[in-house]
Amino acid sequence: MLREFRRIFVPFVCGIGITMAMLLPTSGQGAGGTGAIRWVISPTGKDREIHKELFEQIDSARREIRIMLFQFTSRDLMTHVRNMKGKVKVRLLLDAKQAINVKVSVHEELQKSGVEIRFVKMPGSGAESPKFHHKVLVVDEHTVVTGSYNWSVLADELNHENIVILRDAATAKAFAAEFDRIWPTAKETLE
Repeated sequence: MLREFRRIFVPFVCGIGITMAMLLPTSGQGAGGTGAIRWVISPTGKDREIHKELFEQIDSARREIRIMLFQFTSRDLMTHVRNMKGKVKVRLLLDAKQAINVKVSVHEELQKSGVEIRFVKMPGSGAESPKFHHKVLVVDEHTVVTGSYNWSVLADELNHENIVILRDAATAKAFAAEFDRIWPTAKETLE
């Protein structure tokens, strides 16, 4: 099946000159890649390799981190983001419906600590309604971390998820611009 996927998608380029095959490992979970492109695939069990990679990327920030997420429930990642406040500018966009519906969302604790959070309210309701489904970390407009991974412990330990780390200023600036486009229209409260 992977061979067929690569046969179909290798000719297509992912916006910055990276073919899909370059982003996919040959098999299983783990981490890899070199230089400008790295990846981590879960499940990684109690090792929580995606958490470790996100900690490293967050720690590398010198000016600002922008985060866009559908779901954010990992207390370890929340603590790490909260601890960056005061060192760098920290801003977070979350899907409003998900923040309301998920009882373990960490947004309230982050807000109390002074992290700037806004909520993206999409129209409609139910399974067929649009979602703010980004899973993105932008570090200082030089690195982007994106993939299928929602920031939760279960997604790292048990789910089949991925992140791709792209160290490319043009890509980071494009994602930062998307964040900045949405920020002014997002709501400061869930009400």
